[in-house]
Amino acid sequence: MATVLAVVALAGCTDAGGLEITNETDARIEVNVDDDVTYVEANGGIIYLDLGCTDGDVVVTLEDGTVLTVGGPVCPPDRIVVRKGGAELVTPEPET
Repeated sequence: MATVLAVVALAGCTDAGGLEITNETDARIEVNVDDDVTYVEANGGIIYLDLGCTDGDVVVTLEDGTVLTVGGPVCPPDRIVVRKGGAELVTPEPET
């Protein structure tokens, strides 16, 4: 089993809102957010409504057993995008 670490340091996470996780792989993934384990189908997604910032890391396990860790806290409006072999924290572009 391979372990991949995606560490992102965020300071001052206080935004309430929904945490979005998008699965862009061709297989179901397991997502662990604050000890709440959820499965996200291939090419699907999930939004944790009104979660605000996570208490800690977000851990994603791919179908092949690869474990991806996004260092927390993770705060909206940032979202996590899972692609083959990696997880990326995406910050939306500011609206103009």
